[in-house]
This record gives sequence, structure tokens and C-alpha cells, in this order.
Amino acid sequence: MEPIHKSVLLKESLDLLKVREGGRYIDATLGQAGHALEIVERGGEVLGIEANVETLKWLKSYFQEEAVEAKARKMKVILGNFADLEKLARANSFVEVDGIIFDLGLSTFLLREVGRGFSYRGREPLDMRFNPTRTETAANILNTYSEREIYEIFTKFGEERGAGRLARALVRARGLKKFETTEDLADLVETAFQPMEGSAHLAQVFQALRIVVNGELESLGLGLEDAQDLLKKGGRLAVISYHSLEDRLVKRLFLKWQGKGWGQIIGKGVITPSPREIKFNRAARSSKLRAYEKN
Repeated sequence: MEPIHKSVLLKESLDLLKVREGGRYIDATLGQAGHALEIVERGGEVLGIEANVETLKWLKSYFQEEAVEAKARKMKVILGNFADLEKLARANSFVEVDGIIFDLGLSTFLLREVGRGFSYRGREPLDMRFNPTRTETAANILNTYSEREIYEIFTKFGEERGAGRLARALVRARGLKKFETTEDLADLVETAFQPMEGSAHLAQVFQALRIVVNGELESLGLGLEDAQDLLKKGGRLAVISYHSLEDRLVKRLFLKWQGKGWGQIIGKGVITPSPREIKFNRAARSSKLRAYEKN
């Protein structure tokens, strides 16, 4: 039983965190625990926060394996969203920590195994919720929001240049048949942009819906503000983002905190993966790493 998700910028992010023996760290986006297990390997203790129930079930089995069982004993794993980071950390006695990491990428496990419509390949329900207790699904948005609201979602959260054309086509199409599966949406996108490359727009469209369904940018802002409060003096925060909306939010907050004298941006400002990493892990190609140290 091996993880199917490869952690991005693993060495670079943990080097920036300056992981040390006996240090206490929070992995706010645990996933398949690639970063967290490496922190433990370097001598740290970890609180891992995961928003997806299926991922936690997988981790429970994985942590029973002989190769990782000893490391897993130095981790505390909980279900939660990093929007509630401070509350979760305090409830588990992880305050004034040495470091916090956010890896904002969508796990390969979620894309391939969960079946909630995160990928535009295949045929799955248009759900897109990380946590099924949330009420809004991608299907609800596509079938009930106005043309203007859909246009704004695709423009703001997908940075989709053809948002107007797509919103009009979508509203016309749902008048004949409601959107139920990822295949329904993918077919609509590819048809709307003919003779252009419809497939080039799929990633932006699915990204936009996923961000709105899960309130990702709002949650990220809340989580990062909590992280700044939870760090001890000299503690470090590392964030790996994958699209410009996330990266701009991270950059803006780091600059604000630095301007207030609360800490400073560390490293080269932004770090990107090497050509070698991209060659062996295509998911890394759009990633950007930023880090901050608290005064």
C-alpha cells in the first residue's frame, strides 16, 4: 500500500521550515502525509489536519504498515478544515509551534479514488465537496445560479477568458437537461469552445467550481491568519500554492505582516520546482513556494 500522491517541493519546503529534533509542527493539509512523515523523519512532532474523510480512512490503514508505524506514532491526525486552524490547534495542545505547512494542491488520491467529481476525466457526480457535510455542490451551482453568477464564478475563480460564452451555453443547456455528472460539464465546455481547444478550458472551469463549493480562498485567508498567531517567535510558515489566486493571497498577507513588523519573508520570495522534479511529477509544474518567519 503506497501513496499515489507525490509531495511537491518536499525538500525545499522542509528546509525553509528548518525542521529540528523535538520541534512541533502543524501540517494543515495532511493529504497522504508526505510532508508530515518527512517532518517526523527529521525529528519533529506533527499535528496533521485533513478535511476529507476518505483520505483519513486511507491513512488509518497506511499508518498500520510496518514501514511507517513508528513515524505515525509521532503524529496526531484529526479531521478538520484549516479555516478553523487555531481552534483545532488549541484543542490538541499545538500552540506556539515551530512551523506550519500548507500544501494547497489537490491530492492525486482525491482525483482518482474518491469519486466526487474533482477530475474532468471520467464520469462522476458533480459534487466537488471535500467534506460531504457542506450543503452546496457543483451540480447545485450549475443548475440554479443565474447566468451572471456563473459568469462571475468562472471569471473570478477560474480566470476563464471565455466565461461569458460558457455561461450562456450552460444556461441554455440546462434548460434541456440538468447537469449531473462531470461528463455532462466536460462535454458542454468542449462544445462551447469549438473550433477552439475546449480541453484547454476544462482545468479552469473545474478549478473555479471547486474553489466556490469549498470556500477555498476564504478558508485559506482565515487559516493563514491563524497560522501567524500560532507560531512561536522564530517559527516559520511555508505555503505551496498552485494557481495565481492562492499565490497572490499568500504574497499579500506575507507582505502585510512584514510591513507591520510581525515577521519577514524568507528564502527568495518565491521558489518553483526544478525541471527534474517536474519531469518526474507533472503535478509540480504550476507550484510556488513562499515562506515567512515570525518575529
